[in-house]
Amino acid sequence: MKRFFTFLMAVWALLSISQTVKAADVTVYFQCPKDWRTPVCAYAYGGEGGNPNWDDAPAGSEFYTSKGVKLWKCTFDSKYQFVIFKNDTGDKQYPDGQGFVVKDNHVY
Repeated sequence: MKRFFTFLMAVWALLSISQTVKAADVTVYFQCPKDWRTPVCAYAYGGEGGNPNWDDAPAGSEFYTSKGVKLWKCTFDSKYQFVIFKNDTGDKQYPDGQGFVVKDNHVY
């Protein structure tokens, strides 16, 4: 029984550590132009996150404001400093140059 209790305490300690180490997520919103194909993907880069591959840009989900405005909701790790939005085919992106500075719950 003592071994089992020790095992449980060790597992609990590891779970506690893993929860405190993970960086928080940020959520950003993007109102894409009407001529874009969807879904919209968010390419987050810079900062502690480095520069991942464009192919790793996750697709956002549709989000409607209380006034019925359609936005794209994108969530990613807060370790990134900039974000660029692109359509699903990658032929359109905004902005064209350096990305926007990441701000949690911000609409771009």
